[in-house]
Amino acid sequence: MSDAARPTPPLLDPGLRQRELASLVGTLAHPFTQASMDRWVDASAVRNDLFQDCFWGTIRWPRSLGRPTSANLTDGFLLRLQFQYAAYEAGQTDDEPSDQGWRDLPTPTMWEAEDDDEHYRLIYSGFYIPLRLQVDKNKLDVTVVGKWTNPTLLPRYLLPNPLGHVFSSVDGRPIVLDEITVEQHLLGTMARWAVKI
Repeated sequence: MSDAARPTPPLLDPGLRQRELASLVGTLAHPFTQASMDRWVDASAVRNDLFQDCFWGTIRWPRSLGRPTSANLTDGFLLRLQFQYAAYEAGQTDDEPSDQGWRDLPTPTMWEAEDDDEHYRLIYSGFYIPLRLQVDKNKLDVTVVGKWTNPTLLPRYLLPNPLGHVFSSVDGRPIVLDEITVEQHLLGTMARWAVKI
């Protein structure tokens, strides 16, 4: 199975493409949901084609938890996007695939967005592979990385909540993933063995 399973986007007039992208920037400037994105896509005949197999999401956390010490907020997170595949051979007699596993997709793009005085916010976007005979689902893993400021000065570690998303679509329409936040866990004398996913 090819890693480049995403179809090429349709050819559009550059001016029309520019107007649609400018409209998208305006839509993403405010908190957005699947319902608001569906309304935005349905308002123009070309948007579903232009953003076919695309997904968006946000990472938002309280400023009281600190931020990455680097100049960019995006340096505090690592995103990994994969799809699960299963390959079957012609004439195969059992239900088990001859090959299966996870394959990497291109890393989603991430950028800073404005929010209120109490929170930081990032938006990320990428392309997924819709449900097909050989593709079952997509998985986005989110990891907090690098050095962060620590306003509490207490020993701690940071985890995203949730740790990521598993998602798919049968028609390839744009998807908005639920918001991810960052939680602080103070280090204690006992190890924390379970983490909610």
